[in-house]
Amino acid sequence: MTPKADRLILAYHGYVVLGHFARAFFPAYIPGQNTHYGSVVYSTNPSDCPAVFDLAWRVNELRFGQSPPPPKTEAVANAIRDDRSSFAVIKLPPTLGAKPGSCFGNICIQRTRLPLGYIHTRLVPILIQPEKTDWCTLLPLRFWSPDLIKIWQGGPPAYPPEPFLEECRRFDVTP
Repeated sequence: MTPKADRLILAYHGYVVLGHFARAFFPAYIPGQNTHYGSVVYSTNPSDCPAVFDLAWRVNELRFGQSPPPPKTEAVANAIRDDRSSFAVIKLPPTLGAKPGSCFGNICIQRTRLPLGYIHTRLVPILIQPEKTDWCTLLPLRFWSPDLIKIWQGGPPAYPPEPFLEECRRFDVTP
């Protein structure tokens, strides 16, 4: 969870960039009430936004396979392979195609900050302030643009929620 002092820095001094979920605990992809954690890929340079999707894909690819990751990507591979990793941010290396300012950050997925209350689309506005904190947070929903909310509410979900909901019911788990 983002420390309180860092949340205040982000609230009062942060700026918005678009991030892309690279990983999240599966219950975050279905309707529910609990807060979950995940990781986003973003750039501190807003003009690099178009490259974030491809970069998130390359980061996610490091999650698979047991072979050693490519040189200079070990920290990122270890972080995405370990669901319990507690890093704030990892600077992404050029070997992944990352430009300066490209980051992989842990994030608290507060359902009240998402239009549908769960991850429906992977693109998300986040607050960052890299000069003062390594942490990032979801932009509160009241500040989202109407166009981005429409994107989140339309189209197919990142994952169909029904199979996950059925598993939750089967094991008596609250998402």
